Amino acid sequence: MPKNFFVLLFCFVLSFSSIAEENKDGTFKGLPSTEITLDNNMFANMLPKTVQLEFTKILKDNPFRKMSRDQLKSFLESMMKGQKIEGFIKKNPKLLDGFVNWLQHEKALPSFVSIINKPKKMKTYSMFFIAVFIISFLLNLKNSESGLLGRIFRKFLIFIGATSTNIVVFYIIFKNEVGPTIEVIKNSI
Repeated sequence: MPKNFFVLLFCFVLSFSSIAEENKDGTFKGLPSTEITLDNNMFANMLPKTVQLEFTKILKDNPFRKMSRDQLKSFLESMMKGQKIEGFIKKNPKLLDGFVNWLQHEKALPSFVSIINKPKKMKTYSMFFIAVFIISFLLNLKNSESGLLGRIFRKFLIFIGATSTNIVVFYIIFKNEVGPTIEVIKNSI
């Protein structure tokens, strides 16, 4: 996932929390509460306290489910106004519809955010990620022996192979957490 996606998601959550009505316990009015919380682990502790609080709200109750589809869509459009992604979204409105579906899905967003509560799985994925990075680095070092077009082609193949491997490993390790998101993507296509 691109870094901008997580920054954009965080901005949406922060902006929404200032609009939505909250109960005294931090849950949003009209939504059923669940017992999912942000665990105290090394990955969660790396996040600033404000982000931890917002993730906890998402894990308890998906705050975007309270908004109507049109309300959420106009909210997202206003957040993207003046950003580089605005033109891309205008050319591909189905992408915004899919993002709205994902944000309003009952399980997709809380399940995806709950990845941070899986430190053992995150460490395992980190080890695979580092191994793939080292292997692709070594393959790129060995790649300097051929002509220009051959090197470009091999670098491209190494990049595609490393990226595909990381995506497949991520999916295998976090299948339960990413499953609802994949379901939303399939339904949005």
